[in-house]
Amino acid sequence: MSMMYQNEHSGCFNCDRSEKPQIEVKKIVKGDTGILSLKENEIVFVTEGRIRFVANDFSGCEGLKGQMLFLPAGGNYSFDALAHSTITVFRFYESIRLCDNFDLEKLYEERTKRNGYRAHTVRFGILDMNALLWHYLDGLNDLIAEGVRCRSFFNVKIKELLLLQRSFYTKEELHDFFSPILSGDTAFSEYIRLRWKNFRTVTEVASSMHMTHKQFYNRFVSVFGKKPQQWMNEGRARIIHNEIISTKKQFKQIAAENGFASDTHFTRFCKKELGKTPTEVRYGKTTMGDNVK
Repeated sequence: MSMMYQNEHSGCFNCDRSEKPQIEVKKIVKGDTGILSLKENEIVFVTEGRIRFVANDFSGCEGLKGQMLFLPAGGNYSFDALAHSTITVFRFYESIRLCDNFDLEKLYEERTKRNGYRAHTVRFGILDMNALLWHYLDGLNDLIAEGVRCRSFFNVKIKELLLLQRSFYTKEELHDFFSPILSGDTAFSEYIRLRWKNFRTVTEVASSMHMTHKQFYNRFVSVFGKKPQQWMNEGRARIIHNEIISTKKQFKQIAAENGFASDTHFTRFCKKELGKTPTEVRYGKTTMGDNVK
């Protein structure tokens, strides 16, 4: 079956022609590798093959056929296809809500209040796909293969995915799947994870949330366990490191895209946070984690 009126669909302002659409099906050849620097949360469904993901702190996991993986925003990941693989990627540009009446913060509250439960920190969330999710993905992937790229459609399908998870997985399973981003103040932490790169200073972030600097500072430290500027510097350093070693972008472009007013400021930042100048990082190929926490 072929989609009718292809030109009308492709010419619509709602057609998602971006490099990173909200939902994307990707085929990866065995042996392919790459580096991901995520600015948004992603859920990756492995519908064929086997892929290894490694985070910047060197924790890793393997996604097998029939599994979904949660990759939180703000992290750098490398991947290695251990077999010919097909994945469906969902990108969340806004905070995740399982439904209108159940946000992620409730998972944290309900799971941690149970007697004998010990909270644990993981880098990846993994769940097996049930029969309903397989059916859902088969239909979605067929439509994408036919050329459907509508943002409105993608928004509906993302809501449908979250509703399926909410309805057919236990709260304990969902807690463990989303645990990399859960906290006692998930709404606050997700706002920071998804938007911090839009601001140059801690004061700007605080103002955007209608908070004083002191209010923001105290709340940030209680959630992240670090000072805001330290956390932001480390996050920006990871992004810059990844772009220097895995792209051919000129340093001026990387500097401008990351909010640096001059080459001097950019170089000074790299020397402080990465231990080397941009040129030394690119041609010396430092290992992620040597200097970036």
